[in-house]
Amino acid sequence: MIEKKNTRQFFSLLLILISSISCNKNNVLQKSKKELLTQKKWKLIDNRQKLPNGSWSSLFPFMDSCRINDIYNYSPNFNYSVDEGISKCNANDSQTVVSGSWSFQNNETEILVLGTKLQTIILLTEDTLKHTVIMPVGWSSEIYEMTYIH
Repeated sequence: MIEKKNTRQFFSLLLILISSISCNKNNVLQKSKKELLTQKKWKLIDNRQKLPNGSWSSLFPFMDSCRINDIYNYSPNFNYSVDEGISKCNANDSQTVVSGSWSFQNNETEILVLGTKLQTIILLTEDTLKHTVIMPVGWSSEIYEMTYIH
């Protein structure tokens, strides 16, 4: 009789433990978009241009190697910078290529960089940032899509 009671108590405790662990998984707080964007620095892995026929063409293979290793930083205090990576395009260049501020726009679906460059967020996760930028060219515009990882 004592063995059955101990066995029931053991399984009851085991069930409570398992249910509490599974509940804790569901209660994990998701990071905010600001936390995802600012937790680490970003490295460009693809840069594509939308062609007039609607398809996309990667510009990444044609980029200078000194630009491919640049490091993009969105800081929690809303400062933005692009730093030269391992290799500089010109040895006399400053380590920081661009600096200024950033902010979220339109319910955190866009990022305004340097007060003029609006980036529309396509994907923002722990490891990936993908956005588009519309660049005016004469009387028309070109659409670029950039993908970054940590």
